[in-house]
Amino acid sequence: MLKRRIIPCLDVKNGQVVKGVRFKNLNLIGDPVSLAKYYEAHGADELVLYDIGASEEGRSIRRPLVTAIKAVFALPLTVGGGVGSLEDVDALFASGADKVSINSGAIKDPELIRQAAEKYGSQSIVGSLDTAYNPTTHQYEIVTGGGKYPTGIPLVDWIDVLIEKGAGELVINVIDTDGMQSGYALPLLSQISNRVNLPIIASGGAGKPEDFIDLFTKTGCTGALAASIFHSGQLTIPHLKKILKENGLPIRKTAVY
Repeated sequence: MLKRRIIPCLDVKNGQVVKGVRFKNLNLIGDPVSLAKYYEAHGADELVLYDIGASEEGRSIRRPLVTAIKAVFALPLTVGGGVGSLEDVDALFASGADKVSINSGAIKDPELIRQAAEKYGSQSIVGSLDTAYNPTTHQYEIVTGGGKYPTGIPLVDWIDVLIEKGAGELVINVIDTDGMQSGYALPLLSQISNRVNLPIIASGGAGKPEDFIDLFTKTGCTGALAASIFHSGQLTIPHLKKILKENGLPIRKTAVY
């Protein structure tokens, strides 16, 4: 059985980690390098770094920040934000990223996924999807700009495209539950994980240890991305892993402090 991954997420804007609800009302959290160092020491399995202002500003994530974080975080680091060309992918790997996450750039040019996967291997290319429920069509659809811009693309159809182009991992960020701390979107995540044969990381909704237990027992997701609950100190990763282990869930490592 695959061991479950606990993955803190650093959403960065203007060089600082921020967090809101459904990408709105952003609150300042702190310095990304310091937080990365903290999570390295406190049991994170991986780290995800998103520059949430990059796409809107028409640029890729700032390379010096990636390099600075990788200097204090030896575990796998996934980086995304404004990745719109193979040159952007090249720059992030050269800066220290272990995996590159592609979101809006793939919607503009799906071939970017194929080009990046062929050059660096599918295991290094993450298809990141922001999705929200459309009550008119009664289905989850792809959105961009933190949920501001609906594309009309059905989520399941876009997943098929990413897989066909060569993405080796998927991050499913459900805008409806982002920052709500009311639990992951279990029915949706179960449907997706039963449908595809790729590692899936769930994002959006973690508020208590039981939410992680539900995710790992009721869906096929092998990774849990979370931000608010870890940044606020409501839950520490060592304590969460202790609870997961007590519930018979395999974890990648147990940190005891």
